[in-house]
Amino acid sequence: MSGFGLIIQVPSQLKGHIKDHGFRKGAATECTAGTTCAPSPSSVAQRGEWSLGKVFDVYWLFAEAGDQYCGRILAGLDSLDTHFDVLPPHFICGVENPLILNALKRNFHYIYKLSDENDEFANVKNLLLRCLASLVHHSDQLIDLASKQGANHPFWKIPLFSETHSLISLKQMVTTNPSHIIDAPTGIPPHVKQNKQLAELLVLMKQERDARNEQEKKIEEWVNNAVEKNALNNGTLTFSNFSNMLKEQRELINAELLNQKEDIDKKLDSLLSSLTGRHSGFIEIENNNTQANTAFNTEDMIRRNFHFWNGKYWHVPQDWEFPEKCLRKRGWELWLRGIPSFRDNRGISAPIMPFRRFDPKFLPKKLAVKFKTEWKVLYSKMMEGLSNNIGNANSISDSDIDASFDEATLYLKNEICSFIFTKEKYKNHGNWTIGTWSKRLRREMILKEGTTRDVNNLPQENHNNRKRKRSTAQS
Repeated sequence: MSGFGLIIQVPSQLKGHIKDHGFRKGAATECTAGTTCAPSPSSVAQRGEWSLGKVFDVYWLFAEAGDQYCGRILAGLDSLDTHFDVLPPHFICGVENPLILNALKRNFHYIYKLSDENDEFANVKNLLLRCLASLVHHSDQLIDLASKQGANHPFWKIPLFSETHSLISLKQMVTTNPSHIIDAPTGIPPHVKQNKQLAELLVLMKQERDARNEQEKKIEEWVNNAVEKNALNNGTLTFSNFSNMLKEQRELINAELLNQKEDIDKKLDSLLSSLTGRHSGFIEIENNNTQANTAFNTEDMIRRNFHFWNGKYWHVPQDWEFPEKCLRKRGWELWLRGIPSFRDNRGISAPIMPFRRFDPKFLPKKLAVKFKTEWKVLYSKMMEGLSNNIGNANSISDSDIDASFDEATLYLKNEICSFIFTKEKYKNHGNWTIGTWSKRLRREMILKEGTTRDVNNLPQENHNNRKRKRSTAQS
């Protein structure tokens, strides 16, 4: 499943059986345990695709309501909870919407392609549509989970979680309320309605109790205020009146100190701006052109997705690492867009700029080495094949990424490393990680394996690309 960084090869014996009832291990136990009001045996048997015998199969049919009950239990819902009748996340429109269709193809590329090419897998599209709706609906919780586990969590490889604008648009089309797609919950046992009524009754009782307690407090407060007001009018100084005067004076002093602090902060910001402008600058890499902006301040650094830790500004948050086992297509998206929705391990938003803008000087040493020896080796070559400059990351659409990737891939195939695309032993290059690609693109590898055209297109040998000779220690 490409959206999760995996490629699932579907065995031939599963053809025609890929559906919501296809995986049954443990399902029967889950459906029949935990409550005495379990689904009927016929429902459990149908969910596991077991036959009860011809008579039962004919007269009990498939016990549809019970099967729906089974499905809710297997979805993780508590049959004793008042929210057991919740509707599943679903889109209010279907694949006729181009945004939804594009999201399906990008996040479930291999499976969706399989369903397009083989009629026996056509029903998989409906399942993928529900899976996508669930991913969108629970995206905030999934991103929080990934952020707590670190930058190498598999969820960060899902394109959906890096495409902020697409995700926002898709959220507007997902609902758990009744719609023309799903208008009412099904498979709901009668005790759920009773539990909901009891819950509403408890809420009403709590509201009534809280209102009564609040009224008692207000009556006491009104009486105390009346007594204090009368004492103040008579010229009597009470403890409460004295406390109020001290409180007012303290608020005036705090307001004055706050104004002074704001003035000092402005002066410090101005000093910091002048110092940083004199000694350093923001380095922006765009199509191999370096442009220095020497008049930035702290707000500029934050706006440009810089991160401050260990007394220095960096391109990435602390403890961040490049995604592991990242494929070339997913890496291209990160190269152009970055990870604008990334959050650190505290759950705080820490957007990461497009990787193409990284300057090794603003990366920790380990990441700088990986960037220069792997990411930059591959994607700087691909960038050479683009006929148009890449614009701002926020303005790059999904179609722009696909089109630019195809154009850059064609350039690799025709001008840089045609041997990778033509030799039989490299036929699985679509599954290569970025590190594998960078090794195959080295000068010595192209000289050894490349075609005549590949070798002729190599740049002139110089100090930077000349193969280093390992020195031998004298005995």
